[in-house]
Amino acid sequence: MKRVLDLFRDWDEDYSGTIERREFRKAIRALGFDALREAVDALFDEYDTDGSGSIDYHEMHVRLRQEVALAPSL
Repeated sequence: MKRVLDLFRDWDEDYSGTIERREFRKAIRALGFDALREAVDALFDEYDTDGSGSIDYHEMHVRLRQEVALAPSL
């Protein structure tokens, strides 16, 4: 399992310090998920807890840690 920071850096293609919706969609596809755009956008919205339209490192870190806590087998 990659560290959250490494994953964040991989997904932040333009090095802006945030993950934009377009980058998120591309990352989800690269992970091998074939999901509807609406489903990926809904997931993005869950990670974008402040509603800024982008995901910062803190938002991603907190959300991924919550997911791991809910499913320790990950």
